[in-house]
Amino acid sequence: MSDDLLEGLKTPLGTFETNVLLAGIEGCVAAWVGCSIIRGRTSLELPALTWDPGIAVWALIAIVAVVLVGLAVEGLAGAVERLATWTSFNSHQLRPRFTKLFGETKESDWRLAQRWIWKSAEASNEFARRRLRLLAARNTTFVLFTATLSIATGLIVERPAAWVQTLLIILNAGTLGWALFAWVWIAAQQGYTRAIQDAGRAGEP
Repeated sequence: MSDDLLEGLKTPLGTFETNVLLAGIEGCVAAWVGCSIIRGRTSLELPALTWDPGIAVWALIAIVAVVLVGLAVEGLAGAVERLATWTSFNSHQLRPRFTKLFGETKESDWRLAQRWIWKSAEASNEFARRRLRLLAARNTTFVLFTATLSIATGLIVERPAAWVQTLLIILNAGTLGWALFAWVWIAAQQGYTRAIQDAGRAGEP
C-alpha cells in the first residue's frame, strides 16, 4: 500500500481529463455570453441565488451538463481537426501542408516516446502537460470560431435593425481571439512533435 495519504483520491481523479472540464466551461460560457449579446443585454450579471436544499441537486446537474458539453466540444473539435488537417477522416495521415507545419515524426520515434511515457514518471508528466496544452488550445480555437459565427448569425437574424456596430466588434474580436489560439494550438502541436522526436533521439528508456 502506498504511503501517500492522497493516493486514494489521485487514482480515480487521474482518469478524469482536465481538458474536458475546460472545454465544458468554455462552451457554457460562450453560449451564455452569446445569448446575452444576441438578446441585447447590457450586462452579464449572474442571476441572484438564494439558498435552497434543492440547489445541491441543481449544482450536480450543472456539473454533469458541463462535462457533457465538454465531451461534445472535444468530439466536434476533434472531428473538425481531422477534416481540416488529415487527408481523409480516418486516414491518420496529415495533409502535406500540415505535415510541414506540425513537423513529421517517424513511427519508431512515437514507439520510443510511448515507452518513455510508460516507464518514466517524469516523461509521462511532461507528455501529459504538453497534451493538455495542445487539446485546450485546439478546443478554445473551436469554441471561439463557432461562437463568432453563431453570434454573428444570431445578430443578423434576431436584431436586423441594430446589429451593425455590435457585429463588427464581434467579428473583429472573435477573429482575433480564435486566430490567436490557433497559433497557440499550432505551437503546442509543434512542441509535442519535438518531444516525440527527442524521445527518438534519446533511445530506449
